Amino acid sequence: MGQSAFEGCTEYCGFLAAVCAIFTWGSFAVPIKMAKAKRQTNDDGSSSSSPPPEVNFLVMQSYKTLVCFLTCWLVVFLGEEIRFSYWGIVSGLFWVPGAAAGIYGIRTAGLATAVGTWSAIQVLTSFVF
Repeated sequence: MGQSAFEGCTEYCGFLAAVCAIFTWGSFAVPIKMAKAKRQTNDDGSSSSSPPPEVNFLVMQSYKTLVCFLTCWLVVFLGEEIRFSYWGIVSGLFWVPGAAAGIYGIRTAGLATAVGTWSAIQVLTSFVF
């Protein structure tokens, strides 16, 4: 394959990636929380006490996994070659149940508490490994 688009990248590529991460990392959780907080409005303008139906957290995790799988191939178009690693399988074995637990945590503990907890654990785990 030819030269990667990342070969000539400077520190500005890192800054661009950080800005993208600010807007995309964790944004999947906002619709989960909004669905719980949103109340249905009646025709007369009053709101009912029943929230809209919630999607099962395993179904939501399946949607998130599918989107991650489909978008991970975008780097191939930028010139990166495909490399297989068994660590990817191990990572997936941790990521799927962890992310499903995160979605469940958002629904039960709230967005700020759940994200704050798993972010701290993620930083500590990354530091150790």
